[in-house]
Amino acid sequence: MTAVVDNQKNLNSQKSFLIAQLMAKMTVGMSHDQTNGKIVFNHGRVEYQKTGEKLVISVSLTDGGDYRFKLPLSEKTN
Repeated sequence: MTAVVDNQKNLNSQKSFLIAQLMAKMTVGMSHDQTNGKIVFNHGRVEYQKTGEKLVISVSLTDGGDYRFKLPLSEKTN
């Protein structure tokens, strides 16, 4: 039973990280000419700041997870 609970916790952690990562990637596309700002999504809030050729993004999920990403401004998605 412990293995099942541990597996569920792991899956929830992975899901939170993937949601935060998607929000960060969407922020790169939405930030355009602004040097900083905030965007509210269904699953949380993003704050971003441009520093040189990078975008520093802080994601706060409504379920309590906090993540920080540094992404290139000219990131191309596949």
